[in-house]
Amino acid sequence: MKKGAFICAAAMLCVACTMEAAESEMTGQSQDAIVGGTEDAADPAVVAVYARVPGETKGSLCTGEVISPTVVLTAAHCITEVTPGSVHYVVPGNKFQSVPASQWLAVKEVHADPAFDAQHLEAGHDIGVVILAQPTTIRPLPFLRAPLPVDAVGQRVRLVGYGLDNGFRQTGAGTKRTVNVPIVSIDDVTLETGNLFQKACSGDSGGPAFLDINGQETIVGVTSYGFIFCLFEAFYTRVDLYTDFIEQYL
Repeated sequence: MKKGAFICAAAMLCVACTMEAAESEMTGQSQDAIVGGTEDAADPAVVAVYARVPGETKGSLCTGEVISPTVVLTAAHCITEVTPGSVHYVVPGNKFQSVPASQWLAVKEVHADPAFDAQHLEAGHDIGVVILAQPTTIRPLPFLRAPLPVDAVGQRVRLVGYGLDNGFRQTGAGTKRTVNVPIVSIDDVTLETGNLFQKACSGDSGGPAFLDINGQETIVGVTSYGFIFCLFEAFYTRVDLYTDFIEQYL
C-alpha cells in the first residue's frame, strides 16, 4: 500500500506508538504478535519507554532501543504526545507489566527533533532520545549512519516492540514481540514495512527495524505511524537522515 493512501485518509492515520492503558490492563494474552509475530525472549537493548503523571495509574507506552550507556532512541511523538506533567521511565525486560517500578530506569531528560510536527506525520522528523539519569550496563545497539541504500527494498527487516498484537481487539500491549517482514518501499523520510498480517501496531512506536548490514543487525528505522486499527503496513522513520540530531546526545 502506498503512503499516499494513508495521507488521503488522513483522519484514519494514527501514531503507532502511544498506547494509553493501565498496567493491570496490559494482559499480553496472545502469542501471535507484534501483529503476526512471536514473543521475544532476547533483545535486552530493546526497552519500554513509559510516560506517566505522578500518582496516576495509566500512562503512555512506547518502545525504544539503547544506543549508548545513557541514550535510548525512540520516536518524537513518544516524548511530545503525552499528558502534560508526565514523567518518563525506561523499563527493561520482556514483559512490561512484570517489571516492578523499583527496576525502572530513571530518566534525566528527553529530546525530540525540533522539526517534528504531530499533525504532519508524513513529513518525517519523528525521532527522539531519552537520556538516562545513570548509565546502563545494557549493551548498546548500532544504528545506520550511512545513507540507506535504495536496493534495500525487498530485503527483510526484523521489527521489535511492546505494542498490541491485535489492533481491532486492542489487546496484548506490554509484551515484547518480534517479526520479520519485507521493506515495501523507501522514500525521502520513511521506510514502509510489513504486510496485511505482520506489522507494527500501537505501542511499538519508537521500536527498531533491524536490517542485516555486513553481518550485523543494525537499526535502520524507528516506528512512526500506521493505519487505524493497525491495518496494512507501518511506516518507520529513517534513522540515517537524523544522525546529526542523534549524535549530539551520544
